[in-house]
This record gives sequence, structure tokens and C-alpha cells, in this order.
Amino acid sequence: MESLLRIAVFNERAPAETICDRLRAAGFSADVIDESQTQKMLLMNRKPRAHMQVRVPKGDEDRAAQLLRDWDAVDGALRDAVRCPQCASSRVDYPQFSRRTLMSAFPAAIAAAGIIERQFYCEACGFTWEAEPKPEPKMDVLNWPEGTKVP
Repeated sequence: MESLLRIAVFNERAPAETICDRLRAAGFSADVIDESQTQKMLLMNRKPRAHMQVRVPKGDEDRAAQLLRDWDAVDGALRDAVRCPQCASSRVDYPQFSRRTLMSAFPAAIAAAGIIERQFYCEACGFTWEAEPKPEPKMDVLNWPEGTKVP
């Protein structure tokens, strides 16, 4: 069985299919994999994110990724992709827990209980970020959160 590697992820099927079709037209053997059920079942995540994955065979990933970057520079092909805020890679995983080991069920269960938060994880640079950033508190003139009282 040929190993497929993720080169772009999306929250919706339509943009993933568009990229997949463009890659096929360029001569790549690309597929769209929907991981929403995996996220729902294994990771106890009712709201899937970054679950529509465009994958190409191992060995073609560098050429395909370069082609995606070129298309993005020309016509914004990856505007709907989930991308790392640090390095702009679209090789992103959500949540940050591995799906390859049984031990990953433990942190997934802790996240389902609300003890830790699920985050996006960039495979390219290792950066993690919140799926739903919390709003910054309003600051007073001393740059302290408003309403802070000093004893």
C-alpha cells in the first residue's frame, strides 16, 4: 500500500476538492481524506476542524507543496486552507494529539473533560495555537487588566 502524506488541510470539503482536482490535472495522484469521523470518535471532538486533508503519495509531497505555494502566490489557492500563523504551512493537525498510539487517548480524554484545551499543531515547525483564541482583556493606563485592585 502506497503511503500518502498530508500537504494541505481545510475545514470544508469544497476547497479541498478544488485543490485535489488541480493537483490531479498537474499529474499528481492526490486524494481528499475526511477525518471528521476519526476526530469525533477517537478524539472525543464533536466539532471537527482541519479534517478535510489533501494527500499525495510519499515522494511527491515536496513537488506538490511547491506547486501549491506557486498557485497560492498567483491566485490565492490556499486562502481557505488552515495554515500555521508562524510559518504559513498547511501541514496542520487538529487536535494536537497523535492518532497513532493508544496513549494519545489519555490526553484526548482530558481535553474532552475540559482540563486541557485542544490546539492546532503545525507539522512543519511544531508551533501550536488555540482553535478559538480568547479575547485580550481591556487594559488600563498602567497596562493592567481593567478592574484589577491592588491591596
